[in-house]
Amino acid sequence: MVVPIFLSVVLAGAIYLAIRTKQLLNLKPLYIYLFYTLAILLSLASMLLSPMPFSANPFLNIVVVILSYLCSFLLILLLSLVLTDIFKLIFRIKKKTFFIILSTLTLILYLYSTITAFSPKIKEVEITLPKLPKQITAVQLSDIHLGHFRGEKHLAKIVEKVNKLNPQIIFLTGDLVESHYNSDKQTLLPLKDLNAPLYFVDGNHDAQVGVEKLKNNLREIGVRVLENEFVDTLGLRIIGLEYMKPDKQSIDPLSVKERNTIQSVISTIPTTDTLATIVLHHTPLGSEYISKAGADLYLCGHTHGGQIFPLTLINDKNFVYNRGLYKKDNLQIYVSQGSGTFGIPIRLGTTPEITLLKLKNKKAEL
Repeated sequence: MVVPIFLSVVLAGAIYLAIRTKQLLNLKPLYIYLFYTLAILLSLASMLLSPMPFSANPFLNIVVVILSYLCSFLLILLLSLVLTDIFKLIFRIKKKTFFIILSTLTLILYLYSTITAFSPKIKEVEITLPKLPKQITAVQLSDIHLGHFRGEKHLAKIVEKVNKLNPQIIFLTGDLVESHYNSDKQTLLPLKDLNAPLYFVDGNHDAQVGVEKLKNNLREIGVRVLENEFVDTLGLRIIGLEYMKPDKQSIDPLSVKERNTIQSVISTIPTTDTLATIVLHHTPLGSEYISKAGADLYLCGHTHGGQIFPLTLINDKNFVYNRGLYKKDNLQIYVSQGSGTFGIPIRLGTTPEITLLKLKNKKAEL
């Protein structure tokens, strides 16, 4: 459902840009339509190129980066143009003033959205888990998206921020990488410097890039990779699920075909009355099966909160749990907005996050 809506928004935006460019600059329509069509098609192609093995080529990396920034600029230009047109409808302004407002707004929004995309913030969330023997400080990372825009240095900065929080345990809920570029073991080495155990489950982009190689690299640097299994520690039962569809009836072109479903797997992993159970999975889908299994907390990512307005509005309609903390029966669900970006390296209307989870028991709450 998201893909056709997204493509419809892209098409409508391209038409709007072309019409308004013709009106403002008095250019011939054919050249305008060709320019925007080519620019948008190339930008979309860069997103498809990213997970391909040959994208690790340094030259292709440069191509993908340039096209992605072009797409980012066009989207910001479109939003700025719409806002300026609305302003023009309310106030009578001259053409020169119009261009000043448009260029200033485009520059401000572009710089803001780009800087925001590479500046994850600490988001503190308090969650009560009655079965906990004592309070636990945990960190959730998700959707870092190492690749064409983020590498070893960016990951090292995240590790530094996490260590300052002094967590007792760290969860990484998928999409650590998004490209063959910057997905090697060297890029992952900063994770060795984390001052607490790290538990990892894979995401859809990890699977596209080569999940087995990624998992082996993570294991070699001391990360505990969970593949439909559980670990008991700190008064917690941590269940890690591979990226998979909720059930056989669900349609998910991103899932790995040979894998099982959340419905079939979660029923084989026991929960317990004496330990607080946390389930890790990349997407917030399948919560009904997690709830039925008796889990206490479901930690997910994937959605990015929509990443960019107006896609944030589409995500709110497409995902029942899009960002933040929710409750379903006795199950609490937390969906991280992620600390990275997908496709285009900007964020507008969402904030990349490193989630500080203050897990409390009943006594601590009182």
